[in-house]
Amino acid sequence: MMTLRPYQADTMEALNDYLRTRDDNPCIVVPTGGGKSIIIAAIAQYYQTTWPGTRICVTAHVKELVRQNVQKTIAIWNEADIGIYSAGMGYRQTKNDLIFASIQSIYRRAAELGHFDLIFVDEAHRIPIAGEGVYRRFISEAKEINPNLRVVGFTATPYRLGPGMVVGPDYILNGVAYDVSVRDLIEDGYLCRLKSKDTKAHADLTGVRTRGGDFKDDDLNDAVTQGDLVDRTVDEIVERCRDRKSWLIFCASIEHAEKVSESLLRYKINAPVVSSKTPRQDRDDRIKAHQEGRVLALCNVNVLSEGYDAPQIDAVILLRPTKSEGLYYQQVGRGLRLHDDKNDCLVLDFAGNIAQHGPIDAMNIDTSGPKGPKEKGEAPSKACPICDEIVFLTVMTCPDCGHVWVPIVKPKHEDKASDLAILSEPPVELAVTGIRYIEHLGGSGIPTLRVDYQCGLLVFREWKCLQHDGYARKIAAKWWAERMPPGTFAPETIKEAIRQIETGEAKPKVPSSIYVRVGGRKTTVTGYEWNAEGSQGSDIREATEVHRDSGINRMSLNSVRQVR
Repeated sequence: MMTLRPYQADTMEALNDYLRTRDDNPCIVVPTGGGKSIIIAAIAQYYQTTWPGTRICVTAHVKELVRQNVQKTIAIWNEADIGIYSAGMGYRQTKNDLIFASIQSIYRRAAELGHFDLIFVDEAHRIPIAGEGVYRRFISEAKEINPNLRVVGFTATPYRLGPGMVVGPDYILNGVAYDVSVRDLIEDGYLCRLKSKDTKAHADLTGVRTRGGDFKDDDLNDAVTQGDLVDRTVDEIVERCRDRKSWLIFCASIEHAEKVSESLLRYKINAPVVSSKTPRQDRDDRIKAHQEGRVLALCNVNVLSEGYDAPQIDAVILLRPTKSEGLYYQQVGRGLRLHDDKNDCLVLDFAGNIAQHGPIDAMNIDTSGPKGPKEKGEAPSKACPICDEIVFLTVMTCPDCGHVWVPIVKPKHEDKASDLAILSEPPVELAVTGIRYIEHLGGSGIPTLRVDYQCGLLVFREWKCLQHDGYARKIAAKWWAERMPPGTFAPETIKEAIRQIETGEAKPKVPSSIYVRVGGRKTTVTGYEWNAEGSQGSDIREATEVHRDSGINRMSLNSVRQVR
């Protein structure tokens, strides 16, 4: 078995723990570019070599993803007994132990494919939470053949426009077994750094109506093609991307894409259109030319948002406004993959999507379900006056050109909707002045250990699942061990943990400071600093209490120090 990245190995371990300790269906959340195909292949190899005879079906919604998953699996496990069932690829193989399939080709053919022990769903956010649909029909009929069938979802975006999260107790996917953030993978060097610049040309969306939760196609097309907007937008794209080697442009309609492609010809830039109306062979040829670097740019319409693997992309241009968080994330994600010929990926948002949804690692996810989308506020950000880099308001030195802001107070109405960051604010370091440990009873009914860090007038919290099973327990036990003398074992219950702290039997080290990341609706403790003795001293107070709480303490961070 190939050597996996640490988070990929953690994914496999978390899935094993989930399947062993629960009897429902897990979801694996890994950012675009994080190697879901490799993870799928490694998990399949592990189960089929550990338990010979295990049959697995790996489904995807387009042939490009099916092909990609097959190729990655062969690359790391050439001995796999692989079959392909995809009309678009010209295969209808049914007898192999590991079947890769297009869901449109197999959703009526569960009986023909026979018994499966596991079904893996790539881009699992496409499973509807209710009704019929191709995924639900195939899974339902496969379960009639094997009532013990388990379904494992893989996605970067576990939510849908309208319903919100696609993971829940009454859905096909019932819990998240593992989730790693895009910010962490960027900081660890596994994904490409993103940078975003303020743009000048924007469509006027006044009067654009909504249908099915997103902008109405006809209205949106009129808005993005009006007057000289396309030419002005293209002028700015060419200026901003003159040193970029591979562009991917997301357009709002076929007419819009054709006009953008035609406008780019003014600069002798060939940017062919790829859409659902493009003949299959032409589409394949254009995509291959772009992947091989023979074409600088593609203008695509609803084709390359998911599953398009072109690591060399170093410019993502958003020309399509959308109310879908998932679509926005998937489009930006095309630039996250690493490549030797790029240092970062430039995201140009002419569509106002960053303003609509926030940074991609801290999005304002709508979980309102059938009641309809909620109104969202704008992220508190600004554009550098020298280089137009978009950063959070708290950043005082531009990371791109070094410009230093003089602190001033501006009226709130002067904030620009387009001055928004594609990634959330980097962590800030805060000195810890107090700490307390609390038994927290959440909605699951299983107590967790809530840790409150007092940082001056601010309080930040984290929750540790000492009383849970599987991977969650393992992570909590590791957290506990890092604060205790060697050989100390984590208590089995929260009450026991608090008892040990109260009596002094356990004397956890206290960090001198914590790192906190703020962005969108999230405030997360991401790391710790320890002094030489491992504790802050007598001025750190420790208290315990049993408490039922519903949310995080949200306070302003205007006074915190930026970590460099």
